[in-house]
Amino acid sequence: IKYANEGLILDFLHIVDDLERTMNVAKEKHQDYEGFLKGVEMVMKRVLDLLKKQGVEFLDPVGKPFDPYAHEIIAQEPSSDFETGQVVDVFQKGYKLGDRIIRTAKVKVAINTEVKSEESEGEEGKDASH
Repeated sequence: IKYANEGLILDFLHIVDDLERTMNVAKEKHQDYEGFLKGVEMVMKRVLDLLKKQGVEFLDPVGKPFDPYAHEIIAQEPSSDFETGQVVDVFQKGYKLGDRIIRTAKVKVAINTEVKSEESEGEEGKDASH
């Protein structure tokens, strides 16, 4: 049990090595932004590959209905392009391991402007009749 995660830890140590090399290049060559960015992108790909190998998938909820088990609403936005309750943007990706959500996605959901304006017109009419 003590060494059960040894393989996973060794995979992460390869990523740590890549990050150290990328940081050293950035320190030595202060003007090589493209090289630094390429190094970071390579490390990011390696991390994502490792997560995928372990059965981790990221949630891509844009355009889908809000799901309280998989999403956390951070903001709402009036929109005529999306239906009320549809996810329009993701602030922080959510992840699942197999069929289990291990981190919810932090999202922005749509509030349909057409529905909202009809409701407010109905309320204005009520106020005027009283």
